[in-house]
Amino acid sequence: MGCDIHLYVERKVDDKWVTADKWTPDPYSDEGEEHQLIVDDDDCFYGERNYDLFAILADVRNGHGTAGIITGTGFNPISEPKGLPNDVSPEVKAASDFWGSEGHSHSWLTLAELQAYDWNQVTTNIRVVDVLGFAEFEQHGNPYTFSDGVFGKKVKYISHEEMRERVAEYQPEIGELASSPNVLGPDWLEFKKKLLAEPVYYYTRVSWQTPYAVSVGDFLEETMPKLEALSYGKPENVRIVFWFDN
Repeated sequence: MGCDIHLYVERKVDDKWVTADKWTPDPYSDEGEEHQLIVDDDDCFYGERNYDLFAILADVRNGHGTAGIITGTGFNPISEPKGLPNDVSPEVKAASDFWGSEGHSHSWLTLAELQAYDWNQVTTNIRVVDVLGFAEFEQHGNPYTFSDGVFGKKVKYISHEEMRERVAEYQPEIGELASSPNVLGPDWLEFKKKLLAEPVYYYTRVSWQTPYAVSVGDFLEETMPKLEALSYGKPENVRIVFWFDN
């Protein structure tokens, strides 16, 4: 089962924490019920499913994915979950109450804490790849198509040397696909169909290192500047309040 984040932003105004999100009535509320206030996806500061970021923010899904599959050495979290702040804004408190026991690992972090964190630390990723993912791994140092784990009667795990032999069998086609990573075009899809038509699905495990700043996707490049714009040079006066559901 997947895990998602519910992240809201607050700023301190006259010694009081107030919401910085744009709240609108939920159009899908049941008829006759009071409309629950929500933040639309287009208006939220952050709402992506990035388990690496979840691990850094609150030690959630740290080093493992769905069903507890090991996905790497994990991350040093900024903090263990703190719970909701005692002075949380009423809008965020209502959103938390709405999720009830389905929400977990509630916490909060100030912009100052986020800025002080060492995002240059490095983690080791451990993933499962097929012949194309392995070719990408060999060419670029990390695969662009991979899985946390693959299981089934037709699945067989093999060594790197055996996978190199399979890469050689598919040349030059696989070399062309792997040289243009992360482009899931028709040629890529046709090759994947060819693999699925085989009587046995071959996989191998690979590992590579990634800086935390890369692992968290666009959080540092897109979300952090939005938070900083709210701070007016006082990062201790802006905070994110968040929890997770799965």
